[in-house]
Amino acid sequence: PAFLAGVAQVAAALRSGAPPDVAWRRGLDIAAHDGLPDGAELLDRAGDPRQAAAVLAVARLARDLGAAPAAVLDALVVALVRDAEAAAGRAAALAGPRATARLLGWLPVLGIALGLAVGADPLPVLLDGGAGTALLVAGGVASLAGHRWTGLLLHRARTAGAEP
Repeated sequence: PAFLAGVAQVAAALRSGAPPDVAWRRGLDIAAHDGLPDGAELLDRAGDPRQAAAVLAVARLARDLGAAPAAVLDALVVALVRDAEAAAGRAAALAGPRATARLLGWLPVLGIALGLAVGADPLPVLLDGGAGTALLVAGGVASLAGHRWTGLLLHRARTAGAEP
């Protein structure tokens, strides 16, 4: 948010009539050459390379086409804020399913621990080499498949709508 606030300050300085070099210095404390911010300093301030690249591209486009840089930067800030809000919303929406998957992954281990705690001793049955062992292996395979499937679903949900 601090970086985007700085970009908004650059746009405000440009709107007030400041030359681009001065506006970039005021808003983000970045050197500018020929109306464009220094790319390395911009990346350092942004932290997110995609945001830095977007700001640099918009500044270059506005300079090359003669568009009003303040209006273009303002529109970019709005778009980047919406993108950040959407990412935060996705992360919040996926927190519940991620926690549920983690809990379900630990349930077999907790079941064995509970059996040991109440004196049932399930380990000899699971490690007898017969039906118990077959069930342990089948359960392990099912657990691994479920873990991978859940990971795939979470990955698809995280990347839904993203550019390929």
